[in-house]
Amino acid sequence: MPSLDFETEKARFREFHTSHHRLLEDAKDSFVALTNALLIHTGSIAVSKIEGRVKDREECIKKFNLKYRTHLESESINYSILDHITGLIGLRVVCLYEDDIEKIEKCLSDNFDVIDRTDKISQIENTEGSFGYKGLHL
Repeated sequence: MPSLDFETEKARFREFHTSHHRLLEDAKDSFVALTNALLIHTGSIAVSKIEGRVKDREECIKKFNLKYRTHLESESINYSILDHITGLIGLRVVCLYEDDIEKIEKCLSDNFDVIDRTDKISQIENTEGSFGYKGLHL
């Protein structure tokens, strides 16, 4: 049952993350294999590697605290941290050519529901003299 007690919700999230960690790792491995198969099937994308991770539980709590907690508590909205974490599992697809990013996006968008898109490519290209990687987060 969601609440407004951050300490209680942290404990509930930690328990969920710990008790489901093996399942999350297995899901990550399945998503890596599925993504690899989908991209290979296109036949036109040079992928260097595909890797995944399960986000650390304390990172999740920190992100929730920074992005959502203040608003929810100021509005007296009961919450569960898990309901606000959209990135428990993350994959990274490293391609050899920048032109393949668009092909990868299309392939993944054709096969998954994309709920958010952050274009790090434009952010880096529009910032003169900055350092960082070019990437597209879906």
